[in-house]
Order: sequence, then structure tokens, then C-alpha cells
Amino acid sequence: SPHRAELELETYGREWVTHNFRPEFQPISLPYFLFSDAFGLYSNMYRAILGVYAILAFFPREVRDSRAGILPITLGPFGSTQADIFESLFHLQELDKGAHIKINGLSRFICAFSLAFVGDTPQQQKMSGCRSHNAGKPCRFCHISNTDRSDLGFDIQVNGRYHFDTLAERDSGLEGRAKEAHFKGLGLSTKTRLINALTNFTPALDILRTRPVDVAHSEFSGLAMLTWTLLRDEILLPDAFDHLSSSLRSFPFPPGWGRLQNPKSHMGSWSISEAARASIIAPTFLRTWLEDKHVRPRFARNITSYSEEFFGRTHHTSPTSLLILAFWKVASSSLILGRRQGPLLEESVLSSTIMAGRKAIQLLLRCAIGRDVDGDVPGQRRNRKSQAQDDKMKKYQRWAGLANIHLGLHLPELVQEFGLARFTNTLLGEDKHREYKLEIKSTNHRNAAIALLMRENVKLTINLIMDGCFEKSHPHIHKIFAEVRKRCPALANMVHAGKPYTDLDDEDCAAEKFRCDDYHRQVVALQKVKASVVAARTDPMLRETRPSELRRDNPFATELDIAYTEEYDIDNIQSFGKGWIKWFKRVVFSNG
Repeated sequence: SPHRAELELETYGREWVTHNFRPEFQPISLPYFLFSDAFGLYSNMYRAILGVYAILAFFPREVRDSRAGILPITLGPFGSTQADIFESLFHLQELDKGAHIKINGLSRFICAFSLAFVGDTPQQQKMSGCRSHNAGKPCRFCHISNTDRSDLGFDIQVNGRYHFDTLAERDSGLEGRAKEAHFKGLGLSTKTRLINALTNFTPALDILRTRPVDVAHSEFSGLAMLTWTLLRDEILLPDAFDHLSSSLRSFPFPPGWGRLQNPKSHMGSWSISEAARASIIAPTFLRTWLEDKHVRPRFARNITSYSEEFFGRTHHTSPTSLLILAFWKVASSSLILGRRQGPLLEESVLSSTIMAGRKAIQLLLRCAIGRDVDGDVPGQRRNRKSQAQDDKMKKYQRWAGLANIHLGLHLPELVQEFGLARFTNTLLGEDKHREYKLEIKSTNHRNAAIALLMRENVKLTINLIMDGCFEKSHPHIHKIFAEVRKRCPALANMVHAGKPYTDLDDEDCAAEKFRCDDYHRQVVALQKVKASVVAARTDPMLRETRPSELRRDNPFATELDIAYTEEYDIDNIQSFGKGWIKWFKRVVFSNG
């Protein structure tokens, strides 16, 4: 595949690059990921609109992971298609190419360009010009067939899809049925309007490698949930899984981690973050809890028989130790793909860890497929049981070749290209969807896309003013907002601060982070006290839970006001806000 620099030189010419990136122009590069996804404003897709947002990649991690790191480009109105929306964004090509802009009276060369398009799997298939992920050639990165996706030894280099080859196939000159048949054999879509619209304003992007995998949904909503489903349905005896669910409630989790909903009754409603925590905590929990009596006898026999085929020779021989090893390999893959920071790993390390996790999942599925050899069951009962077994075997065989499994072959290249796999997930964009779903309730519900964009423009303007962007061009406005920030810091922070999306799924978390200073770093509150326990207290100072109900003469409100003044230099608080006051038993911090 070509380097981006190669495509830029081919698109814009060497003279353009050497002329405009001279030191006297003080060039500024502003890379971003372009997220797009359709969402329903009213919790259904009957009146869906398409959100297109820039995830700004040039900010520090703390800002990137907050709503402040999202810049809405447009909202497509009801009934519009992706092609309609992207055709209207042709003007972005000027910034992708680079333009001379005056900033504070100085001419600067600004290049704001898209690194990649971010979206879910069906959308990424469309945006790369490929057929769906269930087609005969389902992968947008290689030519693997639908029946071979479980093959983890498939050579993706020899059989890969490549930018120039794909463009040549599209320009082959075939028409009508001949083109349809040829493209179907290659897994390409004959619909070209969307792919043409994308290349109009991002002509220097590889049309395949810049449609990366959404790791959060692929790994956690997909594979992590799959392993826990197998644990419930095929690995553990029913009574053992009930015992697991109750034991998990008292199992110690790392500081700051939220608890899991009961896997017996609420596994289907786990959020992405819960599925990720479950995947990572599973091997540690199983190592302390799992016993031979908990495992179904048939599964125990199968994992002993098949483990060498997937793991090679290992000193682990008992069914329980092999199970723990399998879940550890899955957790290692989740950790390496979901990590928030760290040095760039060698591609060989990434590949071996990810493939080990995939093989562990395939081992669990192979053991679940294995037929029951406890003896023949006579008559009609035997037929019913055999049919159910065949149906289950076919289902697990399909699972072994899921798109998520195969994409593990391509993930090391993704990490090498973009630094961390999490940079290309869709969680930030989906968080912005949630914000709009709340905001639409405070509008008149007419022209929803326009109304939301107008509100967004107001918020963005306020943020830019408070960041000092208009200090020289509009000094009088800057002074007014600077005074507001000085006199009303709580109000200013509420308007200006972005909420990290990683906290959205963990509102009932057992630990929370607080403002730090030079002597109290990484402040975390632990062991949340239940509301029922707070309500049962006899001391009125320790029973408050609703800040909106606090009167100014309340002793608790007085002490809280003093604490804000002494600890944070925030005076004259008019309101403590809405929501709930959370009580914790411990506060820990590091002074290093």
C-alpha cells in the first residue's frame, strides 16, 4: 500500500509541497479522524440523521478523550444519504490540500487533513467501495472468502487488497452484467457515488487502509461477550454459573473500576466498558474460583483433547488450567488493543498476542462443538437431541469464522499505522450522539439538524472566546468573558469543560477522580456508600444526598461552602447543582 506522502505528492505535486511548507510560512498541520454515523434522535431510526464529526487528533490525550475534542462538521437532515452529505463537503479539500490563512495579522500555511474515516463495520465496507461483511469476499483488506474466515494462517500479504489495484479494477471498463459479475467475484460494490464523493475532498487517502476497524465494538461487544456466553452456556454447569455470579459480587476489582451487572440475568445489557472489564478480570477471577467440579464433563474432555492443536505443547494439563490459560490469552489481546497509552509495540508482538487470543476463542468453540459421547439415546428423543446438536455445531462453526475473528490478522497493521487501536473506535462519536439526543428535548423539534447545529455553533463560539482565540480581534468581548471566568468559575467550567466519554457507562462507579494539585496526585474516592445506608444515618450532617434541596442556612451547605473557598478558591456559590451527593469511605492519592 502506498504511503500517504506518496499519494500527496501524486495528488498535489512536489512543487506545491516544497513551496508551501517553507519555514517562513510557519506551517501548521491539524490532523483529524472523520467520524460519520446515522443515529435516531428519538431512540429509534425512523427519523435518523447522519452525524459527521471531526475527532481532533492533534490534542493531548485528556482533551482527545473529552467532548472538547469533537468538532461537528455537519448533521445530515432526515432522508439524506451518505453520498448527499459528503458531496456537500467538497470544500474540505481546500484545507486537506492546505491554505494560507491570516492569524493575528501573520500569514500561516494551515493544513487540516483527515487521517482516516471512522465508523462501524457496515459503514466502513460501504466507504471503501466493498460489499457487505457477509458477502462472498467479505473483507475490505484482503480477498479471503466467506468460508475461509476462520483460517488464521491466511496469507493477507499475497491475497491482500491494495489501493492502486482496486482503482485499476474499478476503471476496468466493464459495463452492465459483466461488471456486476466481475465486481461480485472481487467483493466490490458497483455503487460508486459515495466512494467518488469521499475521494473528492480527500484525494490523497488510501481508499482501503483509511477505513480502519472499530476495535471497541469488535473486541469487547463482540469477542468478549462471545467468551462469556460460552462460559455460561457451554463451559460451566448451570449451578456453577449461578455460584460464579454470586461470587463475582464480592470479588475485589481494581481501584476505579465499576462493578459488573449480574452475568446470570443482565449479561445481555452489559455496556462496552462492562464487557471489556469482564474480559480482563475473567482469568484472575477464574484462577481463584474455578474448580474441576464446575466444568461440564464433556467440555473438560474436549479441551484436554484439542488444546495441543491450538496452543501447542504446554505444561498446563488439567481442564481448569487450560480454561484459565484460554481466558488469559483473550484478556491479553483485549489489554493490548484497548490500552490508553504506551510505547509503540513491535508488529510481531502485536500479531502473536492477538492471534493467541483468537486461537483461544476458536479452541473454546471447538470444544463446544464436540459431540456428546455419553451413549446413544433411543428413538425420537435421540433424533431431537441430534438435531439440536447439529444446529448448535453449525452456529459455533459460524462463530469461529466471524468477521471479528478474521480482522485480527489486520489489526497489527492498524496499530502500526495509527499508534493505538483505540484511536479509531467510534465511542467518542457515539457520545456526541447521546448529547444531541438530550439536547433535542429542549428544542421545538422542527428542523432538528439545523437547530442542533445552531446550538453547537453558540457553544463552540463561547469555548473559543474563553480559550482566548478572539483576544486580539475582539478584545472587548474577550474581556467580558475573562471577567465571567474570574467571577463565576463554576459556571465557566460547566460551560467550557468537556466530559470524558470513558465515564459515560460508569455512572454507578465505585470510585471517582477529583481535582488534584502538586501534593495530591491521582486522587480517587473508593468504596461508595449506598444511598440506603446514607438515609439510615442519625447524624444530619451525614445524611444529605440532594444538593438541590440544601438551604443556605443548612450546616452541611455552610461547611461545603467553606471547603470550596479554602480548598479551591471558589467563592459565593449560588447553587450546588442538581443530581446526587455521593458518599465514599476512603480517599487515596499519590504525592509523587
